[in-house]
Amino acid sequence: MKLSTAIKYRFKYQMKAALFFFGYFLLFAIAFPLIGIFVSGTDSTVSSDMLFASMLFMIILAFIGVSSDFKLFIQNGMSRNNIFLSSLISNFTLSLIISCILLGIKQFGNGLLTQKLSLTLFFVDIYTKENLMTSFLLLFIFLLFASSIGSIMGVFNDRVTGYKKLFVIATLIMIPILVSLLVKIISPDFKTSIFSFILKSLGIYPDGNKPFSLVLSLFVIFIVLSIITYLMNYKREIKRINA
Repeated sequence: MKLSTAIKYRFKYQMKAALFFFGYFLLFAIAFPLIGIFVSGTDSTVSSDMLFASMLFMIILAFIGVSSDFKLFIQNGMSRNNIFLSSLISNFTLSLIISCILLGIKQFGNGLLTQKLSLTLFFVDIYTKENLMTSFLLLFIFLLFASSIGSIMGVFNDRVTGYKKLFVIATLIMIPILVSLLVKIISPDFKTSIFSFILKSLGIYPDGNKPFSLVLSLFVIFIVLSIITYLMNYKREIKRINA
C-alpha cells in the first residue's frame, strides 16, 4: 500500500467521524437548548465550549485509529515509517480543518444570535482575546497536541499488556505524588525558579498571557510524544486482524 493511499483512507474515515461529531455537537449542545429557550420565551443564553469536546474527539479518534490502521496497513505491506507518516499527516490536516470549522462556527453563531448564544474556545479565548490568526494557531496546536496524546495512548494500549500495563499505569499515577513530595523538600529559591519556568512555559507572565509561549510548549510536547510513539511503533508486534 502506498503512503498516499493510506493517507486518503485515514482522511476519509476521519472526516466522516468529524462530520458525525459536529452534527452531534450542533444538535445537542446548541440546537436543542436554543429551541428550549425560544419555546419557553426566557432570556437565558446558551453557553457551549467547543475546545474540550474537540480535543476529546481528537484523542479518541487517534486512539482508535493508531491501533486498527496499523493492523490493516502492515498486512498490506506498508512500512512502519509510512504508517507513522500517514497518521502524522492525516492528524495534522484534520487539526487544520477542524480549527477552521470551529472558528467559523464560533464567529457565525455568536454573530447571528448575540443575545441567545455564547460559543467559546475556553483557553484559546483566554490567551488570544479574539485575535483570529492567533486563535487559529493556538487552537490548531491544541488539537494537534490532543491527537499526539491519543496516538501514544493507542500504541501503549496495543503494545503493553497484562501486568506490565498495570505497572506502568501505577507508576504514572505515582509520579504526581512523588513530584509533590519533592517540591516540599527542595529549597524555596529552587521552588520559585521551577514555578516561574512552568508559568512561562504556559505563557503566563506578570504583564499578561503570551499565547506564543504556550504554542511553543505544546509543539515541543507534541514532538516529544510523536518521537516516543514512533519508537514504540518501530518494534511493534504484527497482529493479524482476524487472529
